[in-house]
Parts: sequence; C-alpha cells; structure tokens
Amino acid sequence: MASSLGGIGSAFSNRSCAIYLTGMFVSLNGSFVFTVALGWLTWELTNSAGLVGTIVFAETMPNAILAPFAGAIIDRGNPLLYQRLSQGAQGLVMAALTVITMTGQVTIELLILFAFLQGIFKAFAVTAHFAMMPKLVERKDISAIMALQSACAQSARFLGPAIAGGFLVTLGAGAAFAFNAVTFFIYVLALAFVRIDHTPAGRGKRRSLLADTAEGFAYSWNQPSIRLLMIIAVCVALLLRPVIDLMPAFVGDVLAQGPATLAWFLSATGGAALVASLWLARRNNAIGLSRYMLAGFLVSGVAIILFALQSSLAVGVGLMFVFGIANSTVNVSNQILLQVGLEDHIRARVMGIYSLTFRAVPAVGALVVGSIGTIVSLPIPIITAAVAGLVVWFWVLRAVTRHDLEVPPSRGQLENP
Repeated sequence: MASSLGGIGSAFSNRSCAIYLTGMFVSLNGSFVFTVALGWLTWELTNSAGLVGTIVFAETMPNAILAPFAGAIIDRGNPLLYQRLSQGAQGLVMAALTVITMTGQVTIELLILFAFLQGIFKAFAVTAHFAMMPKLVERKDISAIMALQSACAQSARFLGPAIAGGFLVTLGAGAAFAFNAVTFFIYVLALAFVRIDHTPAGRGKRRSLLADTAEGFAYSWNQPSIRLLMIIAVCVALLLRPVIDLMPAFVGDVLAQGPATLAWFLSATGGAALVASLWLARRNNAIGLSRYMLAGFLVSGVAIILFALQSSLAVGVGLMFVFGIANSTVNVSNQILLQVGLEDHIRARVMGIYSLTFRAVPAVGALVVGSIGTIVSLPIPIITAAVAGLVVWFWVLRAVTRHDLEVPPSRGQLENP
C-alpha cells in the first residue's frame, strides 16, 4: 500500500514524520482560525479597514525583521527544541488573549500587542520548521515531506476559515482564540514524541549573532543556485501572489460580485494547489523539478493576465484552478530544490531569509498593487505585475541554463530507484 502512494507512503512510514505532520496540520487550522477571528474582532471593535491592516502589519513585521536572526540562533542549537518552545509560547499568548476576550477586557491596543507577540514567536517557529524538515526523513524523502507540508497548509487554508466562521457565528471570537490555543498545545504534545537526526554543525569558532546572521545573507547571495532560487521566490511572491491577496477587492469592485464568487475563486485556487502538492509528494523526486518550476512560473503569469481580463465566473474559476496548480508547483519545487541544495550548518539562516517570501514580500506586493489599484482600475496593476513577472521569467530561463539547480549525484540527488 505504501509503495503505491510513492513519496507519500514513504514519508508517512516514518513515525516522527507522521506525528509531526499531523500535529502541524492541527496547528495550521488553528492559525487560520486565529487570523480570521482576529481580523473580524478588529473590525467589530473599530469599523476601520486601516486598523485591520495595522493588525496584519503588527503580526508580519516582527517575523520579517527577526526571521534571519532566528535562523542564526537556531543554527547554533537543535531546531526541534526551538520549535517546541516557540509553539508553547504561542499557545500561552493565545490562552491569555482568550481570557481577556472572554472577560470583555479586549481593546484594539491589546489586539495589536498580541498580534505583535505572535509575530515574534512565529519568526522562530517558521524558521525552526524549515530547518528541521529535512532532518525528519531520509534524504531521499525530502522532496516528499516538503510537498506534504504544503498540502497540509492548503488543506488548512480550506478548513480553518470555515471553522472560524462557525465559532464567530455561534460562540464569538473568544472561542475561536481558545480553539487556536488548544491546537498549539496539541502541536507541542505531538512534538514531544518527535525525534530528529540532529548533529550540531559546529563549523569552527562561533562568532557574534550579527556576524552569523550576515553569513546567512552572504551565503544566500554568493551561492549562484541558492541566489537564483531566492530571486524566483521573491519575484513570484511580489508580482504574482497579489492577485490572491487582492481577490476580495477584485471580486467586489471589478466584478461587482459577492462572497459566493470570492469563495469559488479561492476554493478553486486552494483545491488546485492541494492537488499539485500531493502529486509532487507522491513523485518524490528532485530530478526535473527545475523544468516544472519554470513551466509553473510561466503558466502562473499567463493565467493571471487572462483572469484579470475576463468577467465570467466559470472562466475565472477555471483560470484560478490553473493558477493554483502552476503557482503551487513553482513554490513547492523551489522549496525542494533549495532544501536539498543547502548545507546543514547554514540551513536555518537561509530558510529564515526565505521565509520572508511567505508573508512579508507578498504583503509589500499587495500594498503596491492595491495602492495603484485605488488610482486606476485594479486589473491594470495586476496585469502589469504579471507582465513584469513574465519578463523575469525570460531572464530566469536563461539563468537556469547556466546553473544546475538540481542536486548532482555527489550531493545526494533525490532519485527513486
């Protein structure tokens, strides 16, 4: 049975991997519940779109600033320990927010503070997560586990908001925060049973934290293949991702439609991304991923342009499904190629920098495209950004021919027998 599932079966046959992914999936659902409830409670308290944006900023910016430093700290120790500590800290913060909300003491200032605290601990949690992922499995299964964690995230992207909606309608934001707190502690419990093959990288005498952090940036830039993968990740997040973050505005202002249309578009994107992630997990092979990544990059840009030009629900859903598959293929392939090409002594620092492409860089892209969209029709900046992405794609196509992004046999290339 396991063999018929390819990389999925191989990864889940590893006890620690199976426990970790299960706990992570539960926690991710809680995180999406928190995000939805936090935004809704902020709106109820203030009726201010600006303050809703401030809450997002308060959570995102600590992560953006601290992630590279978190990587330097985690590279000095055991990423599993830091994951346990960061998840436990987030659980305690969420428990405190639950009590404050349920007792009617919550204010917008407190919400901003708690969002800020979550952002601090999340910087360590996300970085530790990516640092320990390759240590959970044998090298041949790195491709599978990276794709599986993406599949978990896409599944939670469906379920989390639905769970949040149920809490907000029936029991309120306090219950949603309580649910998130419980999911953090479930994750910590799961982490107690996880074991990783961790050998401290001690490469000579350790320098200052700032020097170690700077080494992470230098390594990311000076290694041609790592630099190229980073550039691709930044460009995709900055130029192509805004169409998702600005989808509510596009549906409401451009298409003059309601929540049902928004749900169709986002569901199509998320469902397609889940399909692509599971396919890559089952494939469990880094060979050929650079071609899939390039194809996904190209198709993503074209799909966005066509989507911004159309006004049909059916056509839009179809294009978002195509975009979901292509965009997920780019992102997961990029993560796999980066992880299998990294050395352990520098992994957390590089992945801490890379983690900025998940929230910080897309936030900048959405801010710029959205701001321009308030001056001109929103499809114009969306299309312009996608066209800029295609220009980058042509440059990337030439660059990939000069650099082997797939790990050579001497570095343990992932190839199924």
